[in-house]
Amino acid sequence: MVKIVSVFKNNLTEENLKKIGLNKRQLNAVKYVQNHTQITNHEYQKINDVSKATATRDIQDLIVKEILKNIGTKGSSAIYKLFSVGS
Repeated sequence: MVKIVSVFKNNLTEENLKKIGLNKRQLNAVKYVQNHTQITNHEYQKINDVSKATATRDIQDLIVKEILKNIGTKGSSAIYKLFSVGS
């Protein structure tokens, strides 16, 4: 069973993110988005030195946990931003 957690942007501390089970790669991605406002699968692969498949799995997990959201694009051009309540 997957536990879905809504987190506000100001609660996206490393400590809080670890509590909900994010791995080191996902923590890196959240920090990246906090500094750059968005991330793509390709950027995820680059900052974490992982395959496309691993990046896709990790990003999907962040979406399920309502940390990231897809902002309307699909496929290789997909862009992800931090999830915000009401969006």
